[in-house]
Amino acid sequence: FPRLHKNDEPSVTGAVLHSTHIDTLILNLKTTTEHFIPQKIGVYIQDNNSLHLMMMCAAAIAEKHQARIVLLGFLPENYSKRKKSSMDKLVLKSLQILNSMALYDISLSVCADPEQELIHLSTGFDLIILGKDPEKRKNRTLEEYFSFRVADRSKCSALIVNSIPPIKKFVQRL
Repeated sequence: FPRLHKNDEPSVTGAVLHSTHIDTLILNLKTTTEHFIPQKIGVYIQDNNSLHLMMMCAAAIAEKHQARIVLLGFLPENYSKRKKSSMDKLVLKSLQILNSMALYDISLSVCADPEQELIHLSTGFDLIILGKDPEKRKNRTLEEYFSFRVADRSKCSALIVNSIPPIKKFVQRL
């Protein structure tokens, strides 16, 4: 992972993420590949973006290494019943997608700063899976992406998943 500073030019990784029309996985491996045997995989679920691909990756890695999956969801302080219900539906959808023999836990908590909480929790995982932030503006540097900041500062390896919606893939083929 390149460390970027405010004045750096956009990286190759950033350019690829902005222009790609296919699903993309970016692995920030914090150990050698020979020693990468994950036993506990955290999956940060925050919305439907890339959820399917995130869960497919978690299942494949967990099944290969007999690892445990932990679904991580955060609610804001003073959350509403509607917000809680929305998160419950997201957790259920995640479990439906998982469709795996891998064992799992669900961790839903109140959190004022998900970025700091994920970095703190990363000490208890071998791998954390994050979805790439939805595009809000073009030409962002990697340090401006939530998922890249977490991956860079986490104590464990991180997998950033960027899934392209099927309609966008279809339009690109035309």
